[in-house]
Amino acid sequence: MKVLLFLIIFAFIQCYTLYGLTGELELVSVDPVTAIQTAIGKIISHEAFGENLATLDPDNNLMYFVGTNLTSLKICLVSVSLQDGHVVDEIVLPYVSESFIGVGELCNIDRSTGDVLVMGRDPAYNYYHNLIRVTPSTKTYKSLAIFNLIDLIGGAYTYDYKNGIQWIQLCINNSGQIDARLIGFDGNTGQMVHNIEDSYLMSVLTFDPVTDLVWGLGLNPPDYESRVLLTLDSSNANISKVADIQDFLIIAPMATINPDDRILYYYMENSTSHDIHMVEISMNDYSILRDPVACHDLANCVWVMEYDKD
Repeated sequence: MKVLLFLIIFAFIQCYTLYGLTGELELVSVDPVTAIQTAIGKIISHEAFGENLATLDPDNNLMYFVGTNLTSLKICLVSVSLQDGHVVDEIVLPYVSESFIGVGELCNIDRSTGDVLVMGRDPAYNYYHNLIRVTPSTKTYKSLAIFNLIDLIGGAYTYDYKNGIQWIQLCINNSGQIDARLIGFDGNTGQMVHNIEDSYLMSVLTFDPVTDLVWGLGLNPPDYESRVLLTLDSSNANISKVADIQDFLIIAPMATINPDDRILYYYMENSTSHDIHMVEISMNDYSILRDPVACHDLANCVWVMEYDKD
């Protein structure tokens, strides 16, 4: 009876794995307590990619990333097995390589369909941004929106798959002044539904399926010398300040959520030691739960991290 009860309880425990991709394109698992990385498979040596240009498909046990094939020099959507890290497929995208890989690009899974939303500059449209929806099962894609705004290095983005809104941080030229904007596109039609001032200069965005809110870290105006935790509501484009974050200022452009344990994960530089820490923030009381040192140089940390239920 005790064994049966244990098995029933175990079956309802949600176990998560924190996955990452390193700058060398090696799939790893990351210990959420120690930040220690464990390799899964081999380094994908024929590709190069930029920070945070990846997304996770939990239903098919895949990690997708937008990479530049070093042989063909084509930009591709690459799928990698979460089981052993091997490349499953590669779909050529209609984009050109940028001077800085990943600038002006994005990669988000639509968990409601399994499609992947991708953005880059397309030579077929005068090198304007082309937001497309890729269907990996058929290796096809359709264009959703064509626009030409100013790219932002490390620009934040996320897909709110509950409300079907793709958020992108880009810039506009406002009479000679460069202003950051948060722009929301309908993920199915490509219609621009939100275009709001990014007064907090968001550094990273991630969607929480429990609160149906986008969570992000920005900077406190007007001096922009301290971090602030924020939420963004896709239904009305309202930004709300949640809490101030102390001791950490410089941040890598990536984040993920453990939705059951209500924990946000960021990679941030400690303002005193200058080591890179994996900072874990409670979504209940906004305290820092843990901040293990992940690396001494951001190049040696993971460049992407995503949670998935086992």
